[in-house]
Amino acid sequence: MVKNDLVAVSGSYLEISEIKNLSSDINLLNSSESPEILGCDANSLTFNYFGIACAEGNLIMIQGNLADGNKQPVKFSFVGKVIELEAIGARTNRVTIKLNQYDKDVWQKFITNLRKQQEHIDKLLQAIKGDE
Repeated sequence: MVKNDLVAVSGSYLEISEIKNLSSDINLLNSSESPEILGCDANSLTFNYFGIACAEGNLIMIQGNLADGNKQPVKFSFVGKVIELEAIGARTNRVTIKLNQYDKDVWQKFITNLRKQQEHIDKLLQAIKGDE
C-alpha cells in the first residue's frame, strides 16, 4: 500500500510535510511534492527532497504523519543533525539525518513493523524462486 510519496508497508508509513532548518528558521521544502524516503533505521532517516539546500551539521526539524500498522496516523516531529548531504539534481538533495530529539518508542515500533514486513517479503520472494 503506497500513499502518495512515502514509505508504506502494510499500513505503516511516514509522510513528511515540513523540513525546517533550525539554524536559519527556513522551511526547506518549496514544492508540493512529498520527499522521497529512501531508508530509515533506529536513529537515522535518508530521503530526497526538492527545495532549498541545507549543509552538513545543520539541525533540522521534520514534521509529518506516521502510521504504525493499521493504526490511525499520528502527527510526528523530530529534530536531527544532517550527517550526509548530496546534490543529486537541480534543487534536489539527498539527505541523511541522525535523529536526536524524537519519541523513541513510537519510532522503534514503526521500524520494527517495517523490518517484519521486509522479512515477510523476503520469504515470499524466496518461495517464488524456489529457494529454501
